[in-house]
Amino acid sequence: METIPDDILSLFEDNFGDDEVDNCRENDSDGIWPVIWDFAGQAVYRAIHPIFMSPEAVYVLVFDLSKNLFDKAGGNRRDNLSVPNLDSEDSNLDHIMRWMDMVHSLEYSSDAETLPPVILVGTHADSVKEDPDRIMDSLLDRFCKNRLLGEHIAGSVAVDNTRAGKALGQEDQGIVRLRQQILEVAKKLPHTKKEVPLQWLYIESRIQHQAQCGVKYIPKLSFKEEIAEKVCKTQVGEVEPILNFLHDRGTIIYHENANNPNGLVVLDPQWLVNVLCEIITVKPSRGEKINIRSHRKKLKEKGILAKELLDHACRQQGLTQVEQSLLFLMEKFNLLFRCPSVDNEEIYLVPCMLTAKPEEELIPPADDTSSSPVYVTFKTEYVPIGLFSRLVVLFGVWAATKRSCDQQQIFANAARFVLDGKNFLGLVCFKSVVKLHVWSQDKLDPLCSDSGVHSEVLR
Repeated sequence: METIPDDILSLFEDNFGDDEVDNCRENDSDGIWPVIWDFAGQAVYRAIHPIFMSPEAVYVLVFDLSKNLFDKAGGNRRDNLSVPNLDSEDSNLDHIMRWMDMVHSLEYSSDAETLPPVILVGTHADSVKEDPDRIMDSLLDRFCKNRLLGEHIAGSVAVDNTRAGKALGQEDQGIVRLRQQILEVAKKLPHTKKEVPLQWLYIESRIQHQAQCGVKYIPKLSFKEEIAEKVCKTQVGEVEPILNFLHDRGTIIYHENANNPNGLVVLDPQWLVNVLCEIITVKPSRGEKINIRSHRKKLKEKGILAKELLDHACRQQGLTQVEQSLLFLMEKFNLLFRCPSVDNEEIYLVPCMLTAKPEEELIPPADDTSSSPVYVTFKTEYVPIGLFSRLVVLFGVWAATKRSCDQQQIFANAARFVLDGKNFLGLVCFKSVVKLHVWSQDKLDPLCSDSGVHSEVLR
């Protein structure tokens, strides 16, 4: 039987005691260890999160027990990366539910269990006057009213995080239980007992070494020839299973088309976060040309990213060769949307850079002379992340065939399109529904009676 080498065993040593490592050396013990991403709250970071999420993970959703669930949540700060987002009126409970909705987008079932699992963790248990478990119970009761999201919950625990990392016997028992819950839940996942070739761990070790040496990414073909085949010392036929395995483990980021030999394999996930934030930053440099500065100003004020600015950002970071792969990734995860060109200029809508606008400033209230609005509802009771922006772009492309897209008005929570001179289309995104409204400025004529716009929109 082949002995596991020290460089592979080092993956265990930071997470297990000496006895457990010794057991691994004897090949008679299984191990589970965490790969942790601490998600920041700014709009741009939240938009990036789905790129790193995997259906094969255990999610730990952390919230502050000292904050009332129904109080208004603190808004995201405005900086060079983000702007006030459309859910600034959300309660703390809404924020929890939105995260659950994001996890639910990865939903699948195994042995009658809804996956991926989520463990709720209430922190600051030492700061609340009432019983922390009672607060947790009230949150769990809320999930009884939203079963689609609640079925993901696999455990809950209240913790005193001031007592984390203390010596044995002094650490908060909630934190001890949390560790136990994570391990118990993880061991039940269908893929944790799936056998994989030991060589895949050798490949993972090589990747980590490459990343430490400054190699941030490689094309898929190079991954196959320069890493997989060199490690395995033989020709490797299909590398997709290896790449998907390493992605689910959080070692790499890989979302490319399986048929693309030049697909991007990111060896350093943190590097990808920095690159994406740099591409859509609005903070100008004094050494930049005026046209680039102007593009940044437009991105900040209107959420429009010019192709010239995208090209500039990629050149500045030496990423011209992988620009198309980065663009593919950003479009796939709704970080940006390709829009109809204006004056032959290729442009993209960046949703996380849009500001909100009151509905009444864009769309008139419905009356007897207009059609009734249509409302799109969702079983999870929350509008899925990225959906409203996708709808806005699709309707914008269609509306541009009716009228100049210069007259489109697009915001984080609402959009208005001019259709044929007297008819208008409005979209508004609320917490749980999307409202679609068609109206006419000509109150004397039935709405859209000549143009058929209303029926065309509904199709």
